[in-house]
Amino acid sequence: MDRDKELLQLLLLTTAWLLVKRRNKRRFSRWMPQASVLPPKTKIRRRGRTNVLLEMKFDDPCIFDYYRMDAKTFEALLNIMGPHLIKNSRRTPLPPQVRLAMTLRYLATGETMQSIAGAFNCGRATVCIIVNDTCQRLWTVLAPQYVNRPVSHEEWLKIASDFEDKWNLPHCVGIVDCRHVSVRTQKSLFFSNKLGTGVVMLAICDNKYCFNYLNIEAYDEQSGGGGLMKATDFATILENDAFALPSQCPLPGMIEPMPYYFVGDEQFPLKLNLMRPYSSKDVSEVKKNFNYRLSRVQRCMENIFGILVSRWNIYLHTINAHPLTVRKIIKATVCLHNFLMKSQDPLYCPSNGFVDEENDFGDVVPGEWRAEVNLSNSALQRIGRLGSNMSKRSSVQARDVLASYLVGEKGSVECQWLQEVEEEQNV
Repeated sequence: MDRDKELLQLLLLTTAWLLVKRRNKRRFSRWMPQASVLPPKTKIRRRGRTNVLLEMKFDDPCIFDYYRMDAKTFEALLNIMGPHLIKNSRRTPLPPQVRLAMTLRYLATGETMQSIAGAFNCGRATVCIIVNDTCQRLWTVLAPQYVNRPVSHEEWLKIASDFEDKWNLPHCVGIVDCRHVSVRTQKSLFFSNKLGTGVVMLAICDNKYCFNYLNIEAYDEQSGGGGLMKATDFATILENDAFALPSQCPLPGMIEPMPYYFVGDEQFPLKLNLMRPYSSKDVSEVKKNFNYRLSRVQRCMENIFGILVSRWNIYLHTINAHPLTVRKIIKATVCLHNFLMKSQDPLYCPSNGFVDEENDFGDVVPGEWRAEVNLSNSALQRIGRLGSNMSKRSSVQARDVLASYLVGEKGSVECQWLQEVEEEQNV
């Protein structure tokens, strides 16, 4: 009898052991595939890291296509950003050069997160976290040095002198423009109108194709039209004279004082420190010439957006990201643009014909970037009027003084008369 019990117990133990072994075998086959199917994460991380380092080490011409800079400029940027991209984690984190290269490739090529994950042999969620974090750190570290607006009268006067020397437009201290950045997302608390869901960026540039000011705000559907200008920090700063522009002074040969001003297009309201063109309806020759002279300097902003889209292909199409992430992307690309322009990278913006130029007859020679991109089909879209047409008398008088000066002996240029002759011949 006792022997039968012992045999029964042995049989039960054997059966239980076989069941446990079978269950463990199934778990192993399900969650631990062979190396030929899916390599371990440590091998994935090492292989992805090695590929990037080899690309940075050798002078491969494809590096510019992926990162919009050569290896030397990448090293200079890494020296600045490296200490801010170091991560402390229980697991072995990706090194700063890989985090920076991953972000630059995403911004430069406009590839999807999944494509970037495949190129660097890591997970899509990892790419999302790294791009989001690195874009924010690029703005935090680079903006104080490369996207800082002038604060002293001497700096503003230097910008005004550069505009007058190149474009023969006195007292101009910058070009201002506002663009709608299209975003593909289901939920948005940001600006939404006939252009679609997105965010609005307002920027000021100088004549060297660099951004001096950037403002990105969140708007709802009620912020369009005249309320959009008032909702920006730019309007508040302009009204309170927080830009600290130089004091008014007469133009050469003129008696009336002329303020220093920014130049905008028809979407902006006329202000004492913000000049916009006259209406195209029933304008005189003086007003036509004024509009022409303003359009010449406004090409600076058209070119800077053209450079931005042609180099950072993330703007070639609607950006598929959360609006908060899009804000970080805009800030990061603006910082990188200024960094590369001030570093005088010869590949980023070649000096021979990459931007629009004028010939001896005043005709515009289109830049090479126009053959690469079409701004009207990009994520950067023009928006409607930003303010009302109601202007103070002092603003109207200041514009009239400038218009009179630009047709005078000291303010006129030869190309404006050539344009008038060409228009008369066409008529």
